[in-house]
Amino acid sequence: MIDLSEVHNVSVPGFYEGELEAFAAGLTCMTPQLTFAVGFLRDNAAPGVEWATAVMPEGPAGRFTTGSSWPLALTTKALDDPAKLDAATKFLLYMASPEGQERYNDETGELPSRLDMIDMPKYAEDPILAPFIQQLEQTTGTFWADELAERQCALDMYDAVTVAGMDSMEALNMGTECDQAVRDAFFADW
Repeated sequence: MIDLSEVHNVSVPGFYEGELEAFAAGLTCMTPQLTFAVGFLRDNAAPGVEWATAVMPEGPAGRFTTGSSWPLALTTKALDDPAKLDAATKFLLYMASPEGQERYNDETGELPSRLDMIDMPKYAEDPILAPFIQQLEQTTGTFWADELAERQCALDMYDAVTVAGMDSMEALNMGTECDQAVRDAFFADW
């Protein structure tokens, strides 16, 4: 990611309000994203902006991508009230059903989380979704203790190099310490 900015001049920190927004406005030529971006681009791409998706290229260590899906879970708050638990359970069961998954995909662009639906022509032959499906075999899910906090660690690490001029290894160490602190705080409650 650092080389995309520092070596290849693909992006410049602070160029626009956000990477995905700059791409949707037609101001950048590429944006590495997960499937959540499909719905955003369908709804927000500027008139005349043509976009497509592609499989991430293979790097020196082979192919690797981060998976994107959505969790189906009930929180402990649902246990406090039998009516809420009943409603939450019914909603969860609907969202886990093929009908719920298909409706969710149609609205958001996210892939269904049901593996029995991935090969459906509606998804497998869709030129926007097919590259995401092709990458599933090389995809690894990421554990998040606190996604927003851990994302901020990564952003701060990137900015430390591209904006403040910090050495990449020093920034990596800083990011590692930041992420470890987030995880330590998360697991302290266990």
